[in-house]
Amino acid sequence: MKEEKIKNIVKKMNFLDKFGLEIVSNIGDLCLKDQEDKKRNNSHNLENGISINKIN
Repeated sequence: MKEEKIKNIVKKMNFLDKFGLEIVSNIGDLCLKDQEDKKRNNSHNLENGISINKIN
């Protein structure tokens, strides 16, 4: 009985470990995507600023 409980707990811990790693990985991906979007927006803003200055 005790051994069965321990095995069950270990299985649950392993599942949570994998689940936790997926969450961390997804958060990391979101952060990278957000940074890429910010860089893209910044470069567009710079281009727009430069072209407005040329017109003036």
